[in-house]
Amino acid sequence: MPIQRGTKRSRSPSPNALQLPYRNKRSQQDPLVHHGRHIGRSIYAFANINRLLTLGVAIDALGDVPSEEQERLEYRVYKAILKFLPPLDEALTNYSPEQITRIAALLQKGSDSARSDDTKGLKKGVIEFLNDDVPLDPYIHPSEKSSRGFAHPRLGQLLCPISKDWNNETHRNELIEGTQTPGPEDWPLFLFENQEFNREDVWAGFLKNEYLVQAYLWVFICPTAARKSKKSIKATKQGNAHIHGMTSVTIASIVYIATQVRFALTNAELFSGSDRVTNSQSFYQSLYQFLDNPDYHEEVDNLLKWWNCRIFPTFSTRYMVPPSGSMQALVQAQLKAKKERLERERAASQVLTDQLPA
Repeated sequence: MPIQRGTKRSRSPSPNALQLPYRNKRSQQDPLVHHGRHIGRSIYAFANINRLLTLGVAIDALGDVPSEEQERLEYRVYKAILKFLPPLDEALTNYSPEQITRIAALLQKGSDSARSDDTKGLKKGVIEFLNDDVPLDPYIHPSEKSSRGFAHPRLGQLLCPISKDWNNETHRNELIEGTQTPGPEDWPLFLFENQEFNREDVWAGFLKNEYLVQAYLWVFICPTAARKSKKSIKATKQGNAHIHGMTSVTIASIVYIATQVRFALTNAELFSGSDRVTNSQSFYQSLYQFLDNPDYHEEVDNLLKWWNCRIFPTFSTRYMVPPSGSMQALVQAQLKAKKERLERERAASQVLTDQLPA
C-alpha cells in the first residue's frame, strides 16, 4: 500500500536512527548506491537509513515537531537527505513500505562501501602525509597497523587527548600501556592547528589541522591534490566532490574526515559501527553534535568559511574572510562596533524606561 501524506504511520521502534543497522546481503549495483556514497561522506556517516526514512515519513505524516533532541537531529538529517535527493521525497509519498526499504538498502550499501573505501585509502594516505611532512621514526609501512597508535611517538602525540600532556611521562605511559583509555569525547591534539590546544580559546585552530585538510582533499578532490610532494601531478579522474556536484564543505564531511584520520592513526584493524576499541561511531556522533549546537553558530560558520577557502576556492568567493588590516576588514569591524554600541544604548534606554514611574 503506497504511503499517503496525512496518513499516520507508526514511528520506528528504534530509539536511534543514527546508528548503523546490521548488514544485509549485498544488493545489485544501482544509481542509489552511488548517491548513498555521498550521503555517508557529507550528510551523516553512521545513519541507519531505513529507520531514518521511516522516522522522517512518520514525523511528516503526523505534522508535529519531535519533542526529543535526538529525534530532532535525526529529522534534520532526514531533511538533508531529501534536499540532496529531491526525487526521494516523492518516492516516500507514493511508494510502498517494501519499496522504501529497498531504496534505503541501496543508499545504505553506498554509504557503507564509501566508508570502507575511504578507510582503506586513508590507511595509506595518512602515513604518506606524515612522511611528506617529517619522515616517521620509527618507520611505519603504509599497509601496517600494528605499530600505530600510542606506541608510536609521533602518532601517539597526534592522538593524545587535550586533557593529557604527551610530554608528561606519567600521562604518556598511561596511554601507551592502556591504563587510561581516551573516550569518544576526548578530543585528540590532531584536531587542532599545529597540534596546539589553547585552553583560553578552544576554537583557536580547532579543526584546522593540515593533516585534516590533506585527508579531505584525498577523499573529496583526489589523492594527488592531498600530497605536498605531488602538487604538480594532474589528476586523471574526477573527484567525489565533482561527481556529486559538491561545491561547499559540510559539518558532516569535516567530522567524517576527522573520524577517518583518527582511525588511521590508531592500531585498530576494523572500522565498524560496533567497534568498542576506537569508538569511532561515538566519536563521530559526539563531534557532530557539538558542531550542530546552535549556540556555536557563529564559530561554526567561520569554520566553514575557512574550510571552503581551502577546499573549494573557485566557489568560495562569497565565503572569503577579508585579510586583517584590509579596508574591507576595517569597514566590517566598524559596522560591528556600531551595531554593538547601538544595542548597548537600546538596552540602557530600556532600563531607564522600566525605572520610570507608571
